[in-house]
Amino acid sequence: RVILVFIVIAVVHLLDIWGVQDVVTAHRHSIVQQMHLLQRTIGSGVGGAGREVLIQSAIDAVIKGSKDGGYPICLLSVGGQVLYAHEKEGRRKAPNETREITFRLKDWSSSGSGGSSDMDEDAMHVGIVRFDIRKAAVEAYVCNLAIVLGVVLVLVGGTGVMSEFVFRDVGLPLQRMVALVRAFAVDPLKPLAHRESESSLLHPLRETVVLENSIVRLSRLLQLGFGEAGAAMVGRSLNETSDATQGALGEDFGKILNVGRVVHAFFGFCDICYFTDLTEILQADVVRVVNTVAKVVHRSVKDNYGAPNKNMGDTFLVVWMCKAGLGVRTVADASLRSFIRAVLEVSSNKEIRKMSGRSDVQTRMPGFKVQLGFGLHYGWAIECAIGSDLKIDASYLSPNVNLASRLQFATKQYGVEILISGQTHSLFSPSVQAMCRLVDRVTLKGTMQPMNIYTYDLPATTVDGISVIDDHIISSPETSHQLFFNALQPATSDRFRQQFNTAMEHYLGGQDGSHADWPKAAAILSILCSKSGPRDGPSQAIRSYIKRRARPDGNAPSNWKGYRALDSK
Repeated sequence: RVILVFIVIAVVHLLDIWGVQDVVTAHRHSIVQQMHLLQRTIGSGVGGAGREVLIQSAIDAVIKGSKDGGYPICLLSVGGQVLYAHEKEGRRKAPNETREITFRLKDWSSSGSGGSSDMDEDAMHVGIVRFDIRKAAVEAYVCNLAIVLGVVLVLVGGTGVMSEFVFRDVGLPLQRMVALVRAFAVDPLKPLAHRESESSLLHPLRETVVLENSIVRLSRLLQLGFGEAGAAMVGRSLNETSDATQGALGEDFGKILNVGRVVHAFFGFCDICYFTDLTEILQADVVRVVNTVAKVVHRSVKDNYGAPNKNMGDTFLVVWMCKAGLGVRTVADASLRSFIRAVLEVSSNKEIRKMSGRSDVQTRMPGFKVQLGFGLHYGWAIECAIGSDLKIDASYLSPNVNLASRLQFATKQYGVEILISGQTHSLFSPSVQAMCRLVDRVTLKGTMQPMNIYTYDLPATTVDGISVIDDHIISSPETSHQLFFNALQPATSDRFRQQFNTAMEHYLGGQDGSHADWPKAAAILSILCSKSGPRDGPSQAIRSYIKRRARPDGNAPSNWKGYRALDSK
């Protein structure tokens, strides 16, 4: 501000000097003309008193004309002879009070008709006029000051208005962008509170709107791409307090990648059955089926404390971790609830039913319906980023993740939608445990420890096209676990499950298989398989295995240890 004041003073002073000098110069021509008029008067040939009167009249005319022009003459001399001097001329000392111009009268020496003059002929050619510029200087100063102040006011006002527009159209969007990035760095999984509006398209600086919306979309893509497993890595990469070795994706990229943590979680694998055949028939349209299933599965998992992790064509990996305020039994029940809801919603989805009911699909696979298979297991895993500086995925490394995948694959062998490991089953609430039934004890590929596997018999939600269960209970996150499982009781009756459990006891024969009675188990399973109603996959699977492996007398083989190996995957 001080600098601006000095600039204003300097500009006013320069304008004042230039303005006065320009006006005085402009009067030079007029003064010279008037002095030539005085010369003609002197040379008119009039003598005596008349000549003096004419000269004085000419001088008065010069003085009056200058005064009327706003620049009164305070001194007029020609050839060293003072023709006019103001009474205060001698007291003028300040140079800024007067301006002086000089001129020549070419014919002054020839004036008159042989008359003589008291002045020296050569000196008479030089004339001096001194003006009093005090009044004009003040007027010019005031005028110039007004002009400069007006310009300053316009500049200041324009700057204020411009700064307001700049702050509104540039500053605020930049502040919001920085706030978004900082909030995203603190919690990469937190939903962004930014909303795009139609009015933003009319923004005068649409580039800032485009940039802001791009940051939001990129952040959401990071959330979708990395998910919960990549949240820590994204946070470290964006954290402004991190040093160069941790906060940038550059030469030290490996230091970000090579960081993992051990977590305990429920791992679930979901698979679309008969996907290869479906892809061959639908071709590009199969994407609609896959994405519709993914939307149903991901939303079901998200609403029940879980997080989608990886999409691998027709297979999806989902994860539940015990977070603050959630007990392990709550999360365990929620994981099973997610799978039950996903199966029921896929079976009733109009888009999926439309695609699976196409004539080309039904011609090749009569009666085909989109079915899902789920495997659920609990255990430890390493949460980390996997890949290189060319491509990374945030996921989990553990044999427990592989076990969930193998359980999902085994659903085809047992003819069920869901298979649950014994570790996971033991973490369910007692009421949910009672709804599940043991279908086998096996060792999966890559493991030596026998594992009990369970299933949940999904109920039918419609009978003859009429819904028998409220869709709100199935899909609403507000529905309590107790209400959900009370409404979705297993499709099999209590008596059926009791008979099946009896057959399983004869089949397994205790922990070591020494009490196995396969003839009794086969007899009970035959009865269960012959009953009217839907085909029971586990009964068929165990009965077929007994037929293949039993000795000629129907008993278990001598090396039976109470479990069998599933080596298919």
